[in-house]
Amino acid sequence: METTRQEFETLSRKKLPLHILDLPYDLVHVVFLLCWDQEDEKLRHFPIVASHVCRLWRQYALENPNFWASLTFQTPFPEIDKYTIWLARSNDVPFDLHIGWQPFQRSSIKHAKEIMRLIIPHTQRMRSIWVERVPSKIRRLIFDRLDKVNCMSLVTLRVEKELYMFSTLDQAPWRFRPFAKGGAPQLKEVTLQRIPNDYFIHQFKDLHLLDIADRTLFSTSARHNAEIVQKILSVLSKLHTLRINREVITTGDATPEPTDMRLFQSTLPPITHHSLRELSLLATQRDANAIVSSLILPSLRHLRRDADYGLAIGARCLAMLAQPVLQHPFPNLLNLRLAGGHNPDNPVDPIHYSHMEFLERALASLPRLESLNLEQLDFENNKYIACLARSCPRLKELVFFCCSGFTLVELRSVLRRRGEASDLDPLRIQRLVEQAKEQEGEGSVEFYTEISKGVAGRIVLVGKEYMVA
Repeated sequence: METTRQEFETLSRKKLPLHILDLPYDLVHVVFLLCWDQEDEKLRHFPIVASHVCRLWRQYALENPNFWASLTFQTPFPEIDKYTIWLARSNDVPFDLHIGWQPFQRSSIKHAKEIMRLIIPHTQRMRSIWVERVPSKIRRLIFDRLDKVNCMSLVTLRVEKELYMFSTLDQAPWRFRPFAKGGAPQLKEVTLQRIPNDYFIHQFKDLHLLDIADRTLFSTSARHNAEIVQKILSVLSKLHTLRINREVITTGDATPEPTDMRLFQSTLPPITHHSLRELSLLATQRDANAIVSSLILPSLRHLRRDADYGLAIGARCLAMLAQPVLQHPFPNLLNLRLAGGHNPDNPVDPIHYSHMEFLERALASLPRLESLNLEQLDFENNKYIACLARSCPRLKELVFFCCSGFTLVELRSVLRRRGEASDLDPLRIQRLVEQAKEQEGEGSVEFYTEISKGVAGRIVLVGKEYMVA
């Protein structure tokens, strides 16, 4: 027994040569997948590189059909021979199709027909289609060829029209109605840029994601725009994500906006949609207030302006948020960006003063809130700052931007009380941008330093020469 142990220890100390070719196939397969990323320009070509390293790697690469299941036409001459081979290698797995505008600068009709002749025999396993800013005649040819096709595996459709300034008039009227005589029963995600959406809303009622970018979708009437959103949600009962990009932000109509959005609700009763989790609106403040006030969304998690910023909701919506328990419009909301005035010369709009009394009740209706962004609000001499010490038990991030009417001493008291409460999550101030002149003095620097060492990530004071990070 002792001899066997010594032999084992001797062998274990030897530096045996290790080679990647000695790895089992399963581990090599995992390594290949980690080195491959379709969204990364450098990593998307890894399957081709790997297939030219050695005979074994080529075998491994060719045996993985997912490596060859993405067809992208973004060169002046479509690579038909290349993708014919790729489709054969992909076997029967679903594939993704991306047709860009580049092949149609010259010989456009010829190239479009070549691409469609290649694709049509395999449409049963198309997983996604992205047609990006192709000329109108090419878009018409592509979807005319797909009109009678049954795309049984299609989940995602993305169609982008050329920019308005570059668009040309069609030679003949044509309605964009893909799969009208065929079908796409699994279609769940639709992205439309400058493409009419009515057909999709009524033809594919099981959509989970609808992303619309169209400057003609909304009018100058906030009420009319809220009715459009209500119409979309009333038809698409299973929708999880709705994104609307107005593209061109106008000043809106001259009709005075209600000072209390409860008055708006009395003329346009809100509708309830139970499955929506994300609402993204790139629109005017008036549109945002009207749309949010016209909806009750029990499952809503995120209100966004775009991928990076939250949607600003006017303080005049506080009374609407402060509804009785059974009528809370967004009980599962995770982030809220509450805005007062929008005039840099007069940061706090007096019209919002009367709504701050609803702040505590509005926050009480958001028990799952994790991030609160307060912009250009007046806390009226610490009158409304204290409610932050006991509201929103899961709140982790608090942002003040150009707010006034509170002292840093009171804010520190709020943080201390939240830290001492056992049922509240620790509060992290990520950014404090404050314009109130009464905050000047040495005590402010000590307060910032204390917060930054304790719970703060980054604190900035507008108009000061220092920043504590």
